[in-house]
Amino acid sequence: MSIALVSSAGFVSGYSPQTTGAIDTTGATLLVPACGSYQTNAGTWSDSKGNTFSVLFSPSGSADDDNVILGYSVGSPTVGSGHTFTDVSCIYTFDSALAFSGVAAFDTYTRNANKTGSGPSSIQPGSITPAQADEVFIVIAYQIYGSVALAIDSGFTVAYRIDGSPGGSSLIFAYLIASGSSSVNPTITIDTTGHVAVLMAAFTPSSGGGGSKYPGYQAPFGWHRNKEFSSSFKEKLFREQVKNAPILNCAA
Repeated sequence: MSIALVSSAGFVSGYSPQTTGAIDTTGATLLVPACGSYQTNAGTWSDSKGNTFSVLFSPSGSADDDNVILGYSVGSPTVGSGHTFTDVSCIYTFDSALAFSGVAAFDTYTRNANKTGSGPSSIQPGSITPAQADEVFIVIAYQIYGSVALAIDSGFTVAYRIDGSPGGSSLIFAYLIASGSSSVNPTITIDTTGHVAVLMAAFTPSSGGGGSKYPGYQAPFGWHRNKEFSSSFKEKLFREQVKNAPILNCAA
């Protein structure tokens, strides 16, 4: 099953807690609320459906504590119409949410920041080589004291963007539904005078989404990120699973 965007919630901003507008998430298997925030530690998320969210966090390390916070609930979240998302224990936030179908699990994430307030005109989150083909990559970047609109390359679709005014805040929330298993590391155009934080997370497709060397083989959880599992060992596991599989009698 291919990954597809189901729905998205537009930005809301203000002092926490902030709640997004209601959207219909029917059919979604991945929920991703995210925000840019003045926050020294990872906040938390709740929603109107009672889901539990894991949280990824990327601090800029600046004195003003500008950070990005991304939550996710994946696999079989409770979904439906009238779905809202609320940031909890954040400070001043810009909140949004995305919902996708055809997603099976979290893969990995990278993060980066420039806390100096001066320097390059672009930043990258760090490269991810996906565990499977056709994963979805989600990026959020947040900058304060910048005066340019953030932009992203590498084929990412911008879901929402806040364009900063001089001395204000800029934010971009984007995603890429990849085709294949090439590494991904987009470049984000930023202002050279503002602190910035960026985070990118990757999620694997449901069965049939592509990319497995051995179709129908269910690998032990986490082996694709564990260097202790060599190629020969993975192949041995597969062959053992095939050898012990039940034999079907297909005679008429």
